[in-house]
Amino acid sequence: RTLYTCTAVRLCAEDYDPADMLVNVMSVVDTVTSTVPLPVMILMDTIRRGELPDGVAVLQVMPCSETVAPAGQRIFSLWQGPDVEAISAAVESTIGDHCTSTLFPVMEDHAHGISKESLDERLERVARTTGRKIRALDGKLGVSEGVTAATAVTVAVTTEAAKTAWEGTKSAWDKAAPYREKVADNEVVQHGVAQVVNSK
Repeated sequence: RTLYTCTAVRLCAEDYDPADMLVNVMSVVDTVTSTVPLPVMILMDTIRRGELPDGVAVLQVMPCSETVAPAGQRIFSLWQGPDVEAISAAVESTIGDHCTSTLFPVMEDHAHGISKESLDERLERVARTTGRKIRALDGKLGVSEGVTAATAVTVAVTTEAAKTAWEGTKSAWDKAAPYREKVADNEVVQHGVAQVVNSK
């Protein structure tokens, strides 16, 4: 359901850096079911989760508030990627089930008020994507579950050891009570304690 209108502009592809091509996407939602179109919600969630294909970024998302004849609600978005085909595949896989999209490569030399993804934005996008891949790999390998289980066992063993040590110390202290009383009653000890107290 993705259409391209790119014949004239693609003739000037040598003017663009193929790794950083900008493409404006117009998506039309035929059946409007909510104030915020479902494709917008899906696209924003995909961006936040870092689930866009490698090398593809969405720079702007601009849903329109009104339905325009002949039918449907419009959503405009600005994408960046290696070429129209990669961006088309990303659009189709992300929102293709919920709208019809048409792609328009941007004539960047004559555009105003748009900029490509900055280095910081690219690093943030790559970090989100990498985090998602690590979580997926962790889910397959179960590393976090193993660490969590090992930590729980360590805490339980340490707690039990500390409890046993405390009970042993308390038992020894209780057994020594008669001897402590004898020492406290000893005249020599009482005299020494009195001297320490009086010396202050």
